[in-house]
Amino acid sequence: MYDERMHYWAAAREKIDCARDDRRLAIHEAGHSVVALSLGWEVPEATIARATTIAPPYTSPAHWIQVGLAGAVAVFIDNGRKSVRDALVGASKDLDQVEGEFVVLVPELERPRVRSDGWHAALAILDARWARVGALATALISNSRLTAEQVRAIVDPPLAVA
Repeated sequence: MYDERMHYWAAAREKIDCARDDRRLAIHEAGHSVVALSLGWEVPEATIARATTIAPPYTSPAHWIQVGLAGAVAVFIDNGRKSVRDALVGASKDLDQVEGEFVVLVPELERPRVRSDGWHAALAILDARWARVGALATALISNSRLTAEQVRAIVDPPLAVA
C-alpha cells in the first residue's frame, strides 16, 4: 500500500498544498499518540502540531515504523480510506524518520515488507481504537496542548469501579 515513490510525492505535494485544517492535524497527532501508547510507549505531551513520544528501550524496528506511519494512517481512516497519497500530504517529516529507521535497522530487501506490515499494523490498532483517536483529536482542537495525564485519561481511561 505504501512505497518509496509515495514518500517523494508527499514531500512535493506538501510544498504545493500547505493548507491543513485543525482536524487533520489533530487526527494525525492523535494517531501517533494512540499507536504509541498501544505499543507501550510514553506520550509526555501532545499538541495540535506535534505528539511527543518516547520509545521503551530495545524497541523493535516494526514498532518504530508503526508509530511513524500512524499519523498518516489516522488521516487515511478519517478521509474514508479513499487515498493513501492524500493521507501522506503533510507527513514528510514522519516519512523521513521512518526511512531513517530503515537505513539503520532493516536490511534493504526487507524494507518494502516491513513498511507494508507497519502500515497495516498501525491500521489495525487505529481501527480498534478509533473512538479514542476521535476523542483525543477533539481534545487537541479544544486545548491545543495536552499533558501525559490528559492524553492517557482519553486513550486509556481508568476502569470504572463497581
